[in-house]
Amino acid sequence: MHENFFACGAKLNFYSTSLIGALRYQDPSIILFHTDCEPSGPYWNAFKAIAGKRLKIVKRTAPAEVWGIDIKVKAS
Repeated sequence: MHENFFACGAKLNFYSTSLIGALRYQDPSIILFHTDCEPSGPYWNAFKAIAGKRLKIVKRTAPAEVWGIDIKVKAS
């Protein structure tokens, strides 16, 4: 399953488990989350609370291509 965080109103859902696991076991000093709109919902709020100051939102527009291949389905 693919999740796109380049759509306003995106929910973090089950990806929060992976992100929280990375925080716990890899203990990064910074997390750069690239998106055009910050996700919402209880899972995102929990992740943000755990990440604290390590989480940095990097505002970007949705990509039109990846590795030279056009993205045919855009986020809506």
